[in-house]
Amino acid sequence: MLKMKAYIQTGIRAYKSAGINILGTFLNQSLTAILEATGTGAGVSTLRLEVSETQTITLDGTAKFYTDAGGTAGESTTWEVTSGELRTIYLRCPSGTSNMVIPKKDKVIKWGDNITDGWVFSTNAAKITIEVGKLALTMLKITGISTLTGSLPTGLTYLYLGGNLLNWTYSGSLPTGLTYLNLSGSLINWTYSGALPTGLTYLRLIGSLLNWTYSGALPTGLTYLSLYGNLLNWTYSGALPTGLTYLYLSGSLLNWTYSGALPTGLTYLYLSGSLLNWTYSGALPTGLTYLSLYGNLLNWTYSGALPTGLTTLVFSGSLLNWTYSGALPTGLTYLSLYGNLLNWTYNQITGTANFVNFSLLNYRDTKMSSADMVILLDSLRTKTGTFPATVTINDYADYASPPVEVVAAVDALKTAKSITTVNLGA
Repeated sequence: MLKMKAYIQTGIRAYKSAGINILGTFLNQSLTAILEATGTGAGVSTLRLEVSETQTITLDGTAKFYTDAGGTAGESTTWEVTSGELRTIYLRCPSGTSNMVIPKKDKVIKWGDNITDGWVFSTNAAKITIEVGKLALTMLKITGISTLTGSLPTGLTYLYLGGNLLNWTYSGSLPTGLTYLNLSGSLINWTYSGALPTGLTYLRLIGSLLNWTYSGALPTGLTYLSLYGNLLNWTYSGALPTGLTYLYLSGSLLNWTYSGALPTGLTYLYLSGSLLNWTYSGALPTGLTYLSLYGNLLNWTYSGALPTGLTTLVFSGSLLNWTYSGALPTGLTYLSLYGNLLNWTYNQITGTANFVNFSLLNYRDTKMSSADMVILLDSLRTKTGTFPATVTINDYADYASPPVEVVAAVDALKTAKSITTVNLGA
């Protein structure tokens, strides 16, 4: 025993003489995350990591790893994470706080991926606090209860932070190599003034604490764009990326000005904001399935049919100048028309879709006659498909005192489609 002790001491002296601190080296390579019990502590969290080199992650305190989602099998304080692909483990922290030690932080390359969430929270499951920038991640996707501190890993190409239980506060630029960016949550507090990573193809910023300020063009390779938040201050005059298939802009500080056609490949279009100033005369992209234009600076002029594949149609704005005398798309399930320059004069609804909203509020130049109102009401009654509890049809000439045939048509519609209220108005 004395001889072995002497050997050990000799080895330590040799490392020290070479300037190597064994404990310091370990601490420099390792990263400790804090696990904290929430509620009763009975819930189970799901952790998914990929490492480039096999390592064993350890727990102290009351926390335990499990091999099943129920938190009953394979209880252990250690988890050997083998390299090669995303690995999954389950854990529970029933009380207090526990440390989770990752011995080789620079070998952790994915926390979740583009398909799978890396930190999944269930009721009464543990919260994790971690300095995520210390990991060598290329992909990060988490939505469970957590607090991320500091900057993000510089090598990230994929970033998805989502959910209202994820808390991250940071002021600064994002990793320059990002191609996918999704920040969506009420506790994600990111502040930055400047351009976004130029290689982005997917951009989704949704949250009341996302404070981004920038004047200029967006990354040209974007195919998905969703900006929603009153602290997103983007100012730009010009065309949007031509490859967009999804476009959602909503916010009081989104100041976009453009005269011209939208990207032809759009399937989803939602524009809502007092500073969105778009001017165009012509048809909309033919592949649209969702169309919502809401704003008094949206100046669109067109006479003709809408894209045939639409399932949602919302027009609300004083400069939306659409004229058409034919049938609406037959697959519509959501319909709301409100605008002084809208002039849709067809008097029937066709198709077999189930409506979840039906509101014709201000949609034609001349008021509808009672004869046409009967035709419209009868088309609703006889078409296949359901309607919401309340149906509203305005722009009706005899709304104050409808004749008996209109009253009868209303009653027949309510009975046939189980509608509670049919509002006929001016």
